Amino acid sequence: MNPTKFDSQTPPSQRQHRRAARLGGSVADFDMAARVVRFACRKFAVTSEQLEKYGTTRSVRFAQSVAAWLVRRYTSYDLKTIGILFNFRARTIAAWLAKLEEDVQASCALGREMVALDCAFRAFEDGLGGDDKPF
Repeated sequence: MNPTKFDSQTPPSQRQHRRAARLGGSVADFDMAARVVRFACRKFAVTSEQLEKYGTTRSVRFAQSVAAWLVRRYTSYDLKTIGILFNFRARTIAAWLAKLEEDVQASCALGREMVALDCAFRAFEDGLGGDDKPF
């Protein structure tokens, strides 16, 4: 297993922590990224391996975009580091985030869904069962 990758079922190992620190982020950032991946896998019924693949279905691409957005929002990682974690180039991550932002601007419903996903992630973090819709 690549030391920068994280499994949706197991917590990051010490080796992954050291690798995360070398990437320029803190161990807390890496742990948060791992929690985001676990949340995305649970919420969108995908595996962590699907989050790392090109050429996936629209629903998996949305899960990838949301996971990248949450990692960007809750960590200090830059696009290059997020790209390394998700096995994509920084410009691909930037394109996902730009497209997601464009879609949110164009659709009030998607904006509400993003707010709901953010709330669900915070509930997931607090151990309140983030799988449920917050409203």
